Amino acid sequence: MLATPESASPPRPVIPQAVELETRSILKKCVAARTALADLRYAGKTFSDPAACASTFALLEAKDSCQIANVVTAIDPLFKAANGLRVKDDDATRQILRCRAALIAAAAASKYQRLSIVTAATLAHALTLEAGFTPPSENRLTHLLADWARFQTESEDIDPLVHLAVSHYLFTSAQPFALATGPAARILTLMGLLNTGLIDLPVLYLSRHLLATKGSYDRSLAKVTETGEWEPFLDYMLTAIEQSAIWTNGKLRATRAMIDMTADHIKTYAPKIYSPELAELIFIEPYTRIQHLGRSGIAKRQTAAVYLKQLAAIGILKEHKVGRSKIFIHRKYLYLMARDENTFTPYPPPTLG
Repeated sequence: MLATPESASPPRPVIPQAVELETRSILKKCVAARTALADLRYAGKTFSDPAACASTFALLEAKDSCQIANVVTAIDPLFKAANGLRVKDDDATRQILRCRAALIAAAAASKYQRLSIVTAATLAHALTLEAGFTPPSENRLTHLLADWARFQTESEDIDPLVHLAVSHYLFTSAQPFALATGPAARILTLMGLLNTGLIDLPVLYLSRHLLATKGSYDRSLAKVTETGEWEPFLDYMLTAIEQSAIWTNGKLRATRAMIDMTADHIKTYAPKIYSPELAELIFIEPYTRIQHLGRSGIAKRQTAAVYLKQLAAIGILKEHKVGRSKIFIHRKYLYLMARDENTFTPYPPPTLG
């Protein structure tokens, strides 16, 4: 559970001048990270519907972001719950879904809202809604986030990526929302990337890298607080952004390739039902139900049932009965998203007869 009572914030070091932060080594890291982010932006532009990639990546980011805070659940029931299916009720799943909803809302708000204490308070409320958490008072929050808020407006001459890394540290070290601080800090970092135009979609899977290298993250964070040494932490965060962009780029390209393969398979074996919207929908909703086709304007209920049964018949979806309803699961895509590897096999030709 992310919500815990307030605790005293640790002392924070004085922020050095831009010239001290932007060493030659750090600026080289900025170039590499910016290149990786540009490639990621390009990969995102290959999707006609951004939701085809954004919703799943937001769920994965929320899962690992919460896992860093020791909130853990299995991926299969999480995907089911995210798609509106009933699963065993547990606090971890609810918390991760709150985190995903907060991330998606923050990404939408980043188009018109700059980072501020109000942004942080709104985010904390979304993360801890119904979690029994009492947020800090307005005065307490203003005090805790004074350095962070001031840095948003007084340090605009710093490279945007260095600025994001320093902001992440200042927010995290202030611990304004107890255990919800970490997920909030990671969402604010993604908001910052969207604010500055370094990414267009909330798809950067940053928490995967932070979770895998948590020891290095914690040590470099502590070094700033204990010794005022910024370069190891900046190096770590820039590497995390670069490697996350590279990983996400590969996964986006694999998703795009799978969508194209799926479209070709439908055109070959069920051409009468093909539409680009149908091919992408089963990636947006990998646990597809009849009403999903209706809401998307693809087909009315009776026709939608026929379409989904045909997709199952040609080997794209697996049909399952849940209570009185039926769901159609896109297991090939779920398997792709659950692994680091980006390879996948073609759908088998449908059996005749």
